[in-house]
Formats: sequence, structure tokens, C-alpha cells
Amino acid sequence: MFLETMGYGKTISQIYYQNAFASESAKNVAIDKTKVTNIKFTGFVKTDEVVTGIAVKNKNGIYKQSPFDYSASFSFFGHKNYDEGATLFKEENNKITVSEDRKKQIDNRLYPKDAGYADNYLSYITRDW
Repeated sequence: MFLETMGYGKTISQIYYQNAFASESAKNVAIDKTKVTNIKFTGFVKTDEVVTGIAVKNKNGIYKQSPFDYSASFSFFGHKNYDEGATLFKEENNKITVSEDRKKQIDNRLYPKDAGYADNYLSYITRDW
């Protein structure tokens, strides 16, 4: 769906909704249902394209629109192989060090800059709810 609506190379990675609630008692919370339909998008676009925002349409036309705020950081990682978890530290002779499992886990990371993505994509978040 997103490739049809946004074009190839643009992604929506996450959709956030505005979560507003208040405690009514120890067992109940009141949710402000008027805010649940307020959403933000985050994702990535290619650096060589000019994309200023997003418009959400329904059958009657444009429902809402929001400009993008771009981030200078592109910080996340994937894994080259399945991450099996790790014991973070080991203790020998009263000295705490990073475990071999943890070193292996860190070496398994694949960062965007290693794959050339940091030079080719910008991350964004929509400004408005």
C-alpha cells in the first residue's frame, strides 16, 4: 500500500497514536477517545528527492496533512544473523568484563552506514498529530 501511495524508496516505518488517559481509580483508567485517531508517522526518504510532508486521503479527498521534520541522525541497527541473546558481563577474579557472547552479539550488528543507507536516506517524523 505505501509503495503505491508514496512511491518507491519511501517508507513509513512506524505509526504512533496520541495516547491520553487519566486514572479514575486503582483499577480503571479513562481514555480520551478523541485523541486516539491522532497519529504521527516516522520513516525514511531518499536524500536525492524533495519530500516536504504527507497527506492522508479518504474517498472525499484530503483528510489531513502534515509537514515532515527531518532528523540528522540515522541510528538503528539490524542483524546479519539471528540474535540469540547474550550474557552481558562475566566476572573473573573480582573483575567484571564484557562476555564473549556479548562481543559476538555486538559484532553481529549491521548499521545503516555499513550498508550505505546513511548516505542515501533521511529519517523523518510528521510534525503534527
